[in-house]
Amino acid sequence: MIFQLDVQRIVSQALQTFKRFPLVMISAILATVLSIIFIDSFLTNNESSKSAIDLARWISTCYLGLPLLLAFALFCEKNELSPTQALIMQGGAIVILLGTRFLVLENPNLYTAVPQFMALTIFAHLAVAFAPYLGQKGEENGFWYYNQFLFFRFCLSVLYSMVLYSGIAIAIGAVQVLFSANIGYLIYLKILVIVNTLFNTWFFLSGVPDDFKILNEYTEYPQQLKVFTQFVLMPLVTLYLVILYAYEVKLAIEWHLPRGIASFLVLAFSIAGIFSLLLIHPIREKSGNQWIKIYAKFFFIALLPLLALLFISIGLRVSQYGITENRYVILMLAFWLLGTSIYGLITKNKSIKSIPISLAVVLLFAGFMPFLNAFDVSHWQQNRILEQLLVKNDIYKNGILTPKKTKDYNEIVSVLDYLHERGKIKEVEKYLGNKKNELLVFEIDEQKNPNKKAEMRAEVQKLSYERFQKLKESFAINGEDTKTSENIDYYSQIVRYNVPDYNNYLPLGNGYKYFFMGNISSPIEYDDKGKIKRHEEADSFVDLPNNQFKMKIQPLTYQTQIKFTIKGKGEDKKTFQVDFNMMDLVNKIHQKYGDNKENKDISPEDVLMDFENQEKTFGGRIILRNLSIVPVKNTENLRLESFNYYVLLK
Repeated sequence: MIFQLDVQRIVSQALQTFKRFPLVMISAILATVLSIIFIDSFLTNNESSKSAIDLARWISTCYLGLPLLLAFALFCEKNELSPTQALIMQGGAIVILLGTRFLVLENPNLYTAVPQFMALTIFAHLAVAFAPYLGQKGEENGFWYYNQFLFFRFCLSVLYSMVLYSGIAIAIGAVQVLFSANIGYLIYLKILVIVNTLFNTWFFLSGVPDDFKILNEYTEYPQQLKVFTQFVLMPLVTLYLVILYAYEVKLAIEWHLPRGIASFLVLAFSIAGIFSLLLIHPIREKSGNQWIKIYAKFFFIALLPLLALLFISIGLRVSQYGITENRYVILMLAFWLLGTSIYGLITKNKSIKSIPISLAVVLLFAGFMPFLNAFDVSHWQQNRILEQLLVKNDIYKNGILTPKKTKDYNEIVSVLDYLHERGKIKEVEKYLGNKKNELLVFEIDEQKNPNKKAEMRAEVQKLSYERFQKLKESFAINGEDTKTSENIDYYSQIVRYNVPDYNNYLPLGNGYKYFFMGNISSPIEYDDKGKIKRHEEADSFVDLPNNQFKMKIQPLTYQTQIKFTIKGKGEDKKTFQVDFNMMDLVNKIHQKYGDNKENKDISPEDVLMDFENQEKTFGGRIILRNLSIVPVKNTENLRLESFNYYVLLK
């Protein structure tokens, strides 16, 4: 009977939560169902990539709907809107979600789509924190306790979800072991989705405060929170402060400019400090807590010189390399911190609501403000830098583009790479003038010929690479002033080999099950004079339905070993490995084709490698598309710099 009553209470509470937040729960259910469909369709059957991407966009939209719809629902509830008004508000939230799906997530440029979606996601979570109190004067106490209950409920939800998932996963594992059941590993992923999305959301929502009047009169402050803030968080913030001030003194003595990492350290210190002040806000006026006011004032005063360090650090990078999306965001956060500090110093009756609200406004501004968002400003700035470099080196003059050797070659190529990656390469057409035919656009619809998707992807990759390389050569000739440094001399020695017509050597089908492509660049670190100081190993891998393929470079002085590894999954967990001495291939190509610094075409047969393991249980073919090598100065050694490859596996 007791068990029956408990079940009834749980069901009743669950239904009450659904009735209170119906759209949020529908979004959670949709996210769960679509995620399971995604797992079944694309992780098991390996269906078309376009369908997978479309489904992933809908899943992302549903997950964004969880905090966004909750924020709108809480706003309606706190302001006691009529059912009609609440329906209009919730409809507005759905319009935002659909706009995100078809305007933001549909953008093929991931350098814009992903940051914009992340900005909306963070904004939505911040909105949950302030939505009920938006436009409300006062109620600082209620605002703080409302967020405290949300935070504690979130931590409890995570804990319960972890325990529940662990228990279910162990139970399934026990069934597999004890009864030799062939359940499959995907069941664990599905259970994880159900627990972390559906159960976690439902449990969290059931604990969201619903009596906002009581919250404003609440006075019970958690003593554990005060102890944590006073004896753990604040000492850590003070330690950060000491380290950063010691660094500033070091810079002043040595008269050096700050390193780039200083920006992130100042941001981390500032956010931790503000968070610690928010945690102890309700008890600042209580007897015996005068130290809180002193600490708060000291914190904001101490923050100002560090913000100066932050502005100098990011300003230096902007002056050298221009504005990019990351630098734009850091600049915006720096201005936000400066405004928050000034507000904390000059305002007597401070409102803690201003912190999440102002941060949310900054995020929306950086992500979506027309012409002034991070993406438009960065693209404009990089175009301006490109024009300055071209004019400075007399490459672009009187509307005519004349490629020349220049010590700014790497900077020019860096800007072109930046614009190319973000789908903005057509913006440089205005500079081409007499060479406009160099810029070609190649698009292809794979759906028109689904039986030849692999060949078409290969052709797109080939054409886009070759045409972009040709575009770079239209702006500046690879080669620099060799008298400036040994590092420049090193780069001027790079020899690049291209492999035309390699598609004829890709026997798609014919017993081959998998086809993919990749590239590897060996990470090399140089000293101040451009000499090689450290050469780390590099690798590249791809997950297959039943195996994982891994290509690994292990540099041994100037002898580069390549290992191809297949690691089995499921019942077959054997690992098979095939080794090559890549430098044998490099030396053969260098001897046959020479070291002329211009790009050279070589025969595909020279870079074709068929392989299989000793047991002959798997095999495949690897063919290089291009490779770059470096004759090391004053030696007979060669160094493999990078290469692009195609792989077919049986």
